[in-house]
Amino acid sequence: MTAYIKKRLKRGKKAYNTGNMTKYRQLGDKIITLIKKAKAEFYSSKVKSKRKHDAAKWHRTISQLAGFEGDNLNNNLISDSTPDTVEILQNIFTKPWSKLPETIIPSLEDVASSLRQENTPTPSIGQVKTALKQLNSKKANGSDGIPAWVLKRYCEELAPIVHDIICASIKECEYPTEALLVNPLYFFNQRWILNVIKIRKLAEDNVSVKESIQDSLQAPMSMLEGLIMNLKLKEDQFSIFQASKSDDMENLWANILKIDPTMTRQCTTKKSIEKKQLFNKFLETHCRIRHYMFSIKKCGKDSCTICKAPRLPAELFNEIHHLPDPEPIRPDHNKPFDDVYGQKTSEKYRPSLVQRNQSNHGMPFSPSAQCAKNVGIVVQCQDCDKWRCLYSKKKISRKLHGKVESALEDLSYTCGSVFSDLEDEEMRGVFDSVFVKASLDCSQPTEKPWYAAGFEDICFFCGVEDDHNTNPESYPLCEECKKTRKPEKRSSRKKSKKT
Repeated sequence: MTAYIKKRLKRGKKAYNTGNMTKYRQLGDKIITLIKKAKAEFYSSKVKSKRKHDAAKWHRTISQLAGFEGDNLNNNLISDSTPDTVEILQNIFTKPWSKLPETIIPSLEDVASSLRQENTPTPSIGQVKTALKQLNSKKANGSDGIPAWVLKRYCEELAPIVHDIICASIKECEYPTEALLVNPLYFFNQRWILNVIKIRKLAEDNVSVKESIQDSLQAPMSMLEGLIMNLKLKEDQFSIFQASKSDDMENLWANILKIDPTMTRQCTTKKSIEKKQLFNKFLETHCRIRHYMFSIKKCGKDSCTICKAPRLPAELFNEIHHLPDPEPIRPDHNKPFDDVYGQKTSEKYRPSLVQRNQSNHGMPFSPSAQCAKNVGIVVQCQDCDKWRCLYSKKKISRKLHGKVESALEDLSYTCGSVFSDLEDEEMRGVFDSVFVKASLDCSQPTEKPWYAAGFEDICFFCGVEDDHNTNPESYPLCEECKKTRKPEKRSSRKKSKKT
């Protein structure tokens, strides 16, 4: 299971949740093809040679690739028998209650008291996975609307999630719903709360959790505010600003809709607003966008339908300009603000941009297509959603491959960042021999080694999937980029002569 396939699974889940069944089915077929291809490659590289030298291990590995586990493979064959499935599920879900007397129907208080006195018995992930594999795919959906065949097909990925749900249900006896409402932060002891995105989703669905999070953050926020306000730069104290409240965000959104009524709250990337002509016109005429700055200024035109006429006298309004970009007067000092305010400046002296140009790719070797093949893992930028290659001078081991995939699940990568800057020493050690280009920027297209390394074709400029590349002489383009971009020609290839 590669990182690329896992990303596809997440996109398929998103398509299913939004009701886009056409895209969901397309992604499902694509995932099946990718898994078959990955298994075939694994067989050719790791298993095929064992057929003659170690037949038992070869047979066991082939059985695992086919979806069976355990020593006695015949016992794990998937059965569509409804009674067998019911019995398996009943044994798993009732195991925690097996110690109670069968002749007496216990009350909820008795069960809760028993669970408080000893560790709560729960099924293992393996048991849940086996139960999911043996579901009858022809049965109707449950109350959650998830088809049984989805649970059966993706049992390996869904088993940990279903396991957490079952364990949380059993824990309900020890931590009743009323107690959870009083102390919603109990949820954060559950293993599935791993990152800020999931915490935000939980807070959106539960008002009490949201309020508890806000209350718990007040103390550390106050401490950080005090530390920052005590800092000085050239005898000037630092100042802080309070974050925008939900009412402020709603007012901002109302104003955005006045500019362009076609905008939606899903328009959060540069790619998603490319076709929003009114909004793009507003950005060009009223805004200045920089990497670390964003400023808005009235255009001053009487014919403008967006902003009202300036209330200041014309001579004063004309002296108001966008914030300037810093420009150096010497290597360790920038020009005074008054010298650059109102002047035409650019971002070419931005420190991170200058450093990126100087450091180039930031690897001890040249990042070729073979180096990308040595890793076989890709990572997605959280800002631009483009896929980026990982490189290694030598082919990484299967063990390191798994560690890298696991580490990437806990990272939020953005173009230009490098693994050597990670604060976690243990995680940083995982990437001692695995690198990503330090010279990347969100404005840059897909890396050319991507296509030579054998990854699936995606649009060269925006990274969207492309299944209809009709011109082998140029890099793939999506339908939208074909209208606005000039095709990028591939490097010359040696053509074999026909005999």
